[in-house]
This record gives sequence, C-alpha cells and structure tokens, in this order.
Amino acid sequence: MLPLCLWLCSQPVRAQKGNAAQNRPRVGLVLSGGGAKGAAHIGVIRAVEQAGIPIDYIAGTSMGAIVGGLYAMGYTTDELEQLVKMQDWEMLLSDKSPRKQLSPEQRERKGRYILNIPLSRSAKPKMDGFVRGRNLGNMLARLTVGYHDSISFDSLHIPFACVATNLANGDEVVLRSGKLSAAIRASMAIPGVFTPVLMEGKTLVDGGLCNNFPVDVARRMGADIVIGSTVQRVFNDTMQQGGIQSVVQQLISISSRRKFEENIQLCNLHIGVNPKGVSTMDFSPEKLDTMIRRGYETARQHQRTLQQIALATGVHFPYAPKLRFPGQTPGASSVRLPADTLCSPHSAALASALPKLQGSHPSRPTGCQRGMQSDFQVASIAFDHITPAEERIIRKACKLAEHSRITQQQIEHAVTLLNERFLYLDAHYSLIEAEQGYHLLFHAHERLASELGVAARFDTEELAAILLNANFVFRTHVPTTIDLAARLTEQYAVRGSLTVEPWLNKQFNVFYEFRHRDIDVNHKGRRASSLVFQQQQAGLAYAYRQTRNFDAELGLKFQRFDFNDVLMNDEGTLAAFPDPVSDNYFTGYVRLNYNSQDKADNPTVGSKFVATYTFTTDNLTCLKRPHAFSTVSATWQTVMALGKRFALLPRFSGRLVLGKKVPFIFRNAVGGHLEGKYLEQQLPFVGLSHFELFRNALVSCDVKFRYHFLTRHYATLLGAVLAEQRDVRHLKKAHYAYGIGLHYGYETKFGPVQAALSYSGECRKPTFYMSVGFDF
Repeated sequence: MLPLCLWLCSQPVRAQKGNAAQNRPRVGLVLSGGGAKGAAHIGVIRAVEQAGIPIDYIAGTSMGAIVGGLYAMGYTTDELEQLVKMQDWEMLLSDKSPRKQLSPEQRERKGRYILNIPLSRSAKPKMDGFVRGRNLGNMLARLTVGYHDSISFDSLHIPFACVATNLANGDEVVLRSGKLSAAIRASMAIPGVFTPVLMEGKTLVDGGLCNNFPVDVARRMGADIVIGSTVQRVFNDTMQQGGIQSVVQQLISISSRRKFEENIQLCNLHIGVNPKGVSTMDFSPEKLDTMIRRGYETARQHQRTLQQIALATGVHFPYAPKLRFPGQTPGASSVRLPADTLCSPHSAALASALPKLQGSHPSRPTGCQRGMQSDFQVASIAFDHITPAEERIIRKACKLAEHSRITQQQIEHAVTLLNERFLYLDAHYSLIEAEQGYHLLFHAHERLASELGVAARFDTEELAAILLNANFVFRTHVPTTIDLAARLTEQYAVRGSLTVEPWLNKQFNVFYEFRHRDIDVNHKGRRASSLVFQQQQAGLAYAYRQTRNFDAELGLKFQRFDFNDVLMNDEGTLAAFPDPVSDNYFTGYVRLNYNSQDKADNPTVGSKFVATYTFTTDNLTCLKRPHAFSTVSATWQTVMALGKRFALLPRFSGRLVLGKKVPFIFRNAVGGHLEGKYLEQQLPFVGLSHFELFRNALVSCDVKFRYHFLTRHYATLLGAVLAEQRDVRHLKKAHYAYGIGLHYGYETKFGPVQAALSYSGECRKPTFYMSVGFDF
C-alpha cells in the first residue's frame, strides 16, 4: 500500500494536462489460475470497472486465461457471469458428445461404460491425457469466432497475454499471438487430466506449473500499475489427505510457489479471494455464484485503493471501455462509447454504433457479438486431413454449402460426425474472416483403430456384473466396424456384430449372440419355477439411425433355446403355462425408437417412445397358427417439470400377443427392476422383485413423483397399475395389479447409486433393492 501511495504522489501533474489520456499510467489486470474458484475474477473485474479504472493490459493463467481472454475480446462482466453459470461444465471438461447430437442407439451405448480406452492404429493406448478437451475447445471456438486465424493479441479490445508451460523443458511460454482459443486451451492443459496442446512446434501444458500468477508478464507488456486477483489458499508445508484433484492442485502450487510469492510483491494491489468451501473442479452454479460474489466483495474492501488508482489514471467516473479496431496500437487514439452501449445480449446499441464509428473500414465485431451469433455467411468450406468420401457425407448430412448462411448447430453437427461416426480423436473447426463472409475449415487428426470399453455394476439380485466391449474400425471405402461384447456375471453373455454403413445413418448389420440364463419365475410373489437355459440368436438387420432422437430397425433373426433344468414347485402354480421346450424359432421384426430425454438416468426434459412388431414361427414352411404368432408392444414415457426441483414422470406400456399356444419364452413377462434383464420382452414393475407371467393382453401405467435436492440426490415416490386378460376384447373384465414404492438415487461419475423399498398387491410383502452403476 505504501509503495502505491508514494508512486501516486509522484504523478500529480499527469491528471492536470490536456493530454492526460495519452500520458496516463497504464493499468494491468492479472488473473491467477484456480479452476472453478477462478470465477471470482469476474466479481473482481466488476468492482474495478465500478471504481472507474481503465484496464490497459490483461494477463492470466488457466481459468484466469479464460476469463481474461474473453474480457479482452469485449465480453462484459454480466455476460461472463452468464456464460460460466449456464455452461454444462461436466460436459465441457469431458470428451463426450452432446447427448442431443447422438442417435438413441449411440446414447444407449455411451451411457454404459465408465472407462473408454481409445487405441490408435499402432495399438497403443492414447492416454496422454484423460480428456482431449474436445468440448472445451469447441466452446472456446464458438466464443472466439472471428479470431480463429493467427493474430497478435495486442489487437484485441484489450491487449492480452496468457502463460503455458513447455512440457519438454519446463520453461515458461508467454502467448501473445496465435490462435486465441488454442492459446487459452494450452494455458489450462493440466498434465494427466487434459492432453497437451501443440503450438509453434512446442508441447504446451498448464501455465500454473511455472507461473500461476503472471504479474511479471503484465509488467513487461507495459503496465505501470498492476491489480492482481488470486484464489489460492495459503501455502502450507503439510497437506491434509484429499483426492486426486487436491494432489494435482498441490503439485501445481509447489512448482510455482516461489514465483507466485514474488509476483504478489510486484502487485500494486493484490486482491486475494478466499476460496474456502469451493474446490478446483466444483463448477456447480451455486459455487460459481459464491466465488463471483466473494470476488466482488473482496475487491470492494479495497475501495479506497481502487479510487486512488482511478484518480492516478485521470479518467472521469464512470469509466467506459474503449473499442480498438484492427491496425490500432495500444497507444493509438480510439473511440470511446457511452457506458450504456456496452455489448449485451439485451442491447443492440453497440451493433448499430459500429458502422458509424468505423466508416468504410471493415472491422471485427466485439467478442460478445460473435459468441452470441447463431449463423454466419460462409464464402468457402475446406476439410483438412479428411477423406473425400467423408467430406461428401458431411456436406450432405449437415447441408453445408458455400456462399450460404450456415448455423452454429450445423457446424457442431459436422464436428460430432467426425468425432462419433468417423472416430477422429481430435476434430474441430475454424471460422476465418474473408472478403465475402467467413472461410470455414474443418480439421481432424488421427483416427481410432479401435476402442475398449469397461462397465461394472452391483445389485442385490446378481451381486456383481462386468461388461467388456471392443469396437474395431476399418478404414475401408465403405465404413465398416466390428463390435465384440462380453457380459461377465451369473447371467453371462457374448455378442459379436459386423456393421457396414454405405450411406450415412443407414446401416446393415450381421450379428450373433449367446446368453446363459438362470432365472426364477414367480407367481403371486412366490417362486413358481427355476429355469436354466441357453439362448442363441443370429440375424441380419437394416437400421436407419438419424443423428437426433430417432432411429428405426428392420430385421430377421434365428433363435435357439435349450432348456437344461426346469424345477417346478410342489403347488404347480405354473399349470396354466406349458413346460418350456427346447426349439428353434424364426422372427422378423420392426422397431421404432424415439428419445429426446437429456439424460438416461433422472432426465429433466424430453420423452421416450419405443414400438416393436414381431412375427415368429417355428416352421418356415408354415406361417400360420399354431406354428406362428405375432406380438405388438409399445412404451411411452415423458418428464413434466413441476418447478425447479419437482417433476412428474408418467409411463404407459402395453404388449399384445396374437396367437394361441404361444411358447413360454415369448409370453408377457412383468416384474424386476430393469427392462429386458431376463427376457427381451420383460417390463419392470414396482413391488415385483422377479418377473411373473401374464396373459396375452397387457397394459400398464406407472407414475413417478420425483424430488431433486442437494445437486445430485433424488427422492422418488412411485405408483403403478396394470391390467391383463387373455385378449383385448375382454380387457373390461381384466385382472388388475398394483404396486407402490419409495426410491432414492445419487448420481456419480461411475453411475447412479440407487435404493428402493416397494410393495405390490401381487406378492403382499415389501421388497428391497439396491444397485450401483449404469444399467446393462
């Protein structure tokens, strides 16, 4: 504080002169790294603005680079706050494709595996970072449209610099030019978490390893006064036990501790925000809001010092940021707009003012305008390291054409296809300004040869289960994949399939599957029989898999059932159902699938609909009864939000068997907790712990009333009713069954943890069920 006062006292004349605006001391703002805690920088900047202080330079590391870089482009603090709080950070900090851009079949697959290991064509695992940063890179690209070419960061609204670390030798790398989004991405590439970024022949990782608070960088940029914002805890010689995040954070802190402390001494004003209760990776809206508020309140505690700095700059209150246009240097004169024309999603004042200010000189719009732009006039389109066949498919599927307006959604759809359908490890895009619009360039690097998936779950029925999957991709003229899967548990199974895709979203599939079943069949809640049998099926299918929400499948399959042991209880409660007989069956089927739900577990919006028709015979020479029969089934469920925390989830299901003397294995089966766990047609029903057999005509309805609390916790009240009869005509005289239950769920990265207590009028006793992990 004393050095600042002495410095200010030595500069009394500058504010008096007419050319004070040009000769005033330059102010630099420095923002430290800190992950989610770095949201506090937004509050600090807001307080600095309100104090009337002009910001002439910005330097940042990691999260400070994101906030600082976007602010340097022209985003306001209100826009930055909205951006960080509205993002799905769990998605951004992963390589998962947005669920809405996947087909229902892809969503089901992505929702199973807790570990995916990509293999290159050399068969070496590509695990140089757990996350390649695809989603984060695409988000930064979306927010920095217009700066996708290589530029000097001095040409931004405010000159900007960020810091990365050269992985080869540990040297500090100050980034003041290049592609802005890549520079920010490099500054926050935490080793072992994110893959490094290649820039100018260097392999770059998180700048926090060498300089997590780059005050010295701001000084070299030309700052006379430096205001610094940090979100680090006090350095301790001992560390309490913590998770991997705490360990990584501590290692970064240790590696740059001395420089961090030296840079604090170089600040004229150091604003240290207390991060208590907020971890580096806690990006929940509540914690982000907490840090933004703390940043503002902490900065306001230094209000007197901020006012002294404002007076030293000679800028009248309130300060309005200046717009800098291409070709202007930091010291050149520039146009100042009134404070009410700051770029905002709710104001078009800046957009209308720009042409008058610029005259005939074509200028980049401010960053906030680009980041909120939904479509672009594209003059040309090019593909880098992408085959001509893939280019044709993407152009057609995404309706990309030169000299037309292309939406952000179309561009991101194309990137999703490159990542998910053509399995490129790193696909992204650039929008570079051209004379008649933008030049759109898609980049792709290194395609997968295969991918290994691992899933695991535990429940009170099967105890433990493991699912292993290997997906092999062949770079043939017609895209071809081989998929192998094995389910290791009491109900073990193996499956193999070969898929060719001559046209996008149109697939031909050949498959074989073997399953071992060891199941109990209940009647009125009591075990009626135990069955041990093997099921084999092989088939051919044609599938249309639209990228969003809908897919359809038409197929033929051969099925073989071999029953080894059939144990009946003494009461003969299955007398109405013939004994299972080993036999062969031929089935043709049509399946329609629609899914717009945002999550597989505990969805908050969207609906799901599945309809299936099958025709089965045990004799291809006789397609009439009693050798043949048909089934029709459908399920529809939706989510009805009742405020922020409550939701109503109704589901309606029905299945009709058309035929007499239908084999046991194809009858209506209801019960259990997972759909299709024991038999393909099995429907879950609250209160029935194991499945029971019902007659040919069946309809059911269940309703869930769900309460969402403490971010990841769910409590649900369930009620269900079903009606069954021998055919549709007699449903008015149907037999009814009901069930009620109470369900608790907790979401984790390894799948949901669930516990359920339920009761049904069929078994007339409470049942308890618990599971950990994704369903499969």
